[in-house]
Amino acid sequence: MGRTTNVRNTQYLPLSYTVSSPTPTISTNTQNAEWVVDINNTTSGGASLQNTWIAIEITNNNIVPTLWDNTKEIPLIGYGTGKYWAQVGDISSAGKQLEIRSDDFTVCGTDSFDIRVGQNCSQYPTDPDTGYPLGSSGSNYNCNEEVIQLSLSTQDPSINVTTALGVPPATYDFCDVVPYSIDVNNAANGFAYALAADIKLPVGMVLDNTSGVLTYDAVDYAIGSGLIVFNAGTNTYSIDISAIVGSPISGTNGLPGVSVPEPNEFKVNFELAFTCDYVSGSKIITQINAESGCQQAIDPNDGQSEIKTNPVNVTQVPSNIDYDISVTSDDNAIQACNETEGISVEITNQVLKVMGI
Repeated sequence: MGRTTNVRNTQYLPLSYTVSSPTPTISTNTQNAEWVVDINNTTSGGASLQNTWIAIEITNNNIVPTLWDNTKEIPLIGYGTGKYWAQVGDISSAGKQLEIRSDDFTVCGTDSFDIRVGQNCSQYPTDPDTGYPLGSSGSNYNCNEEVIQLSLSTQDPSINVTTALGVPPATYDFCDVVPYSIDVNNAANGFAYALAADIKLPVGMVLDNTSGVLTYDAVDYAIGSGLIVFNAGTNTYSIDISAIVGSPISGTNGLPGVSVPEPNEFKVNFELAFTCDYVSGSKIITQINAESGCQQAIDPNDGQSEIKTNPVNVTQVPSNIDYDISVTSDDNAIQACNETEGISVEITNQVLKVMGI
């Protein structure tokens, strides 16, 4: 009796996938950037991509990335300068969307970096460069992978400053309190961070460090005296604007530019006073310092972040201090413990006396 054998052809279906990004080029006006990476499982039959991994290789080491699966951060492992990778896991036929985020980069202009994605049915690689370990032999092997390129472009701010001393013309009496205001605006797209002001006063002028007020979007915020550092050698007051408590432009918020609807300007107000060393007609120098989103200090020549006031004229400033003091009493003899005696003190300004005043 014969035997019947049924033969069925078996088809090998290799795993396949593609990697793409709907946001390959990011242009940011802040200190934050985010890219989307799609891992598309194109395998026939619905098989999963096993032991999938992703690598981020930043040749110039000028971006510090983080990796996210929706709201969950996936830890990145370093495997060289500017190189990071992570184990993503198995990816179903639905595919996987990941996000690469960074709030720490020094790309000033435009730069690019590579994304590598691979998978293996049996295991993860030692790292993407070393490859997969081959048993106990100590050797390694590599598998096919997909590579795409992403890029980042940053936008710079442009800081402009004007100052005002009360109501022009700036002429004051010696004993006047002088209101000093600094108006700052950002005339470019990029946000400005690490905002600070250096106010260099002429000799004989002082700043009241309890009078400072920042005004942004029509709301006032007190400038604490602890945010003001005085350099006696240069008579300069340095104010840390980005550390003002409660201010919407403090810290990582920054001062917006013209690319967003939020206000792109603020005002700082202080009160100044004169001392006897002041020379009428002196000027105040104000410098606004800031950084772009790529952590680069703003060039004072980009915009007008440094400015001098008009001459500050003062009347009735004593040109020489020369006083005569006369002390007299009603009785030259005072009995100890039993008597009190009234005295009179007369102070005469000899300068005005010589002038016939």
